[in-house]
Amino acid sequence: MGFNIPYEFTDGDLCICICQLQMFLSEYADIPCKVLKYTAGELNYGSRVSDNWDQCCIMSILEDFYTPEVLTPEFAYSESGIYRQISTNSDLDGYLQYIRSLPLNDSPEIFGLHNNASITFAQNKSFALLGTIVQLQHKTLMVGGHSREEVVALMPSVLCQPLPGTGSEHKHQLPAGCQQ
Repeated sequence: MGFNIPYEFTDGDLCICICQLQMFLSEYADIPCKVLKYTAGELNYGSRVSDNWDQCCIMSILEDFYTPEVLTPEFAYSESGIYRQISTNSDLDGYLQYIRSLPLNDSPEIFGLHNNASITFAQNKSFALLGTIVQLQHKTLMVGGHSREEVVALMPSVLCQPLPGTGSEHKHQLPAGCQQ
């Protein structure tokens, strides 16, 4: 999601960022945060972004994640401290306990956004859902005061009537069930 344009980021975008992160971590003694931020923000995700303000937004968000401070034990990704660095001394149960303590739906604070961003998100989802429902709703077509179903129901009787000027002598040629 951008400030101005919604973007369709894919799992492939995430996978390439993870692969690059693994590659740079294994090949360099010092973590190249600036390079990682550039590859993720300008190349992988950024290549899809067409608005300058959205590009600034992405780079600003990545600035909070691609920094050496994230490796300190007391680092928190959010002001509330819900999203924080997990101790490297934790065992599997410690990691699972932390993961289970996370909210089911990410709050905007993890992305450095105001809580109103969740209101906008919920409104957009609601409008999309209601738009889909409206599109799926039964559509009526009024022809001479009749609905589409009524017109369809009347069609056999209209089609089975003799044409004007042909006379009643052709009545016997009408299909069964069309006799008057």
